[in-house]
Amino acid sequence: YNKSHVLTRNTIERKYGILKRRFPCLSIGLNCNIERVPPIIIACCVLHNLCIRLDDLEPPADPQIEALVQQLELENDDVTPSFEISSRCPAGFAKRNVIVTNFFSG
Repeated sequence: YNKSHVLTRNTIERKYGILKRRFPCLSIGLNCNIERVPPIIIACCVLHNLCIRLDDLEPPADPQIEALVQQLELENDDVTPSFEISSRCPAGFAKRNVIVTNFFSG
């Protein structure tokens, strides 16, 4: 399960990286009303999929945008989530075991 999870996560993170390079606003952050965020993300995904269908080249990394993203990440390091994650959640472990049994067991 863990190996499959890691491989899947790596693939997804690489795809998110391509999406963020194509639409830097997703890396830098959207400065708009929260209700507008989901439609903007969906529009970026639709346009990204269209680019894939049309065999558009993957965008190269932009050093200026990467530097800005790193700066923003450093500024936001002090932000702590307003919720607590408990590693001792029986319902969560039970759900994980169901997933492992149904999808990853031989």
